[in-house]
Amino acid sequence: MSIPKKPLLKRLEKWVADRCIHLLYAYVNCGGARRTSSLGRMLGLLYFSCIKSHRTRAIANLCRAFPSLTAREATILARQVCINFGKSALEFLRIPSMTPEEIRQRVIFIGEEHLRAAFESGRGVLLITAHFSNWELMGSRLLLEGYPLDVIARNSELPSTTAIINSIRESSGMRVFARGDLLPAIRVLKENRMLAILPDQHDMDGIFVDFFGHPSKTAIGPAAIALRTGAMLLPVFTYRQPDETIHVVFQPPFAAQPTGNKDEDVRALTQRLTTIIEEAIREAPDQWMWFHHRWKSQPPISPPPLPKTGKGEGVNPHA
Repeated sequence: MSIPKKPLLKRLEKWVADRCIHLLYAYVNCGGARRTSSLGRMLGLLYFSCIKSHRTRAIANLCRAFPSLTAREATILARQVCINFGKSALEFLRIPSMTPEEIRQRVIFIGEEHLRAAFESGRGVLLITAHFSNWELMGSRLLLEGYPLDVIARNSELPSTTAIINSIRESSGMRVFARGDLLPAIRVLKENRMLAILPDQHDMDGIFVDFFGHPSKTAIGPAAIALRTGAMLLPVFTYRQPDETIHVVFQPPFAAQPTGNKDEDVRALTQRLTTIIEEAIREAPDQWMWFHHRWKSQPPISPPPLPKTGKGEGVNPHA
């Protein structure tokens, strides 16, 4: 039986993590740019080796999603996941010191005509993506090219880390809204701006939909907003290439098609968006954050039906 960590130890771990992020932020923006990729790789390997709970969860999640994987294959894949995460984290921290030319060289748009078509509707654009490859660099390139972009994001447990993250995003012209704050999101879309949402993580207040063949509690916000506003939904995903460039692949936009059954419309659209995300992850499974506790909640197990009496009434055998 494991002994739960004391609150003091948890606070110490958070403080150390916070200080490390601040030090890395200062380093990569003060002459450490050339070593960002190699340092990111090293940090990813350190993360994989030292954070046992996340390593174990990543391996278990990969085996759950891909039953044909052996334990060794899942371990190798989880290791690469951490390497990619380390690289992406440092690239994000270095955004303030990246020049426009460097961003354009690193981030390549594919299918930009789908992005332009989404804006032509005049109803606003809900950009649907995931914690996959380097989604933050995609935002920098979009803003650099003049596309109006805001984001709904979850705050870190570390307030000063949240401040750094949001300051990096806002320095490019992005507005950051808290999760669950729907009114600003609706105003953004009425202004025909683009709102980025990443509905690929566990959401305690969400609904269960299928993700890699398993019920996964998923946020309904994107579906609810799309159905309410008529905004265009634009799936877009980033893929890290062997030369460390990031390919941003825009998919054709589409609009929600309400039937009048609100609950079923939200469920169906949430499932469709989740399936789109799953398909993107399957193309490059080493680039999604498998150490996230995606299957944290599971649906309650329904009790077996009560046996029938001759009159068709249920009988409780435990009564």
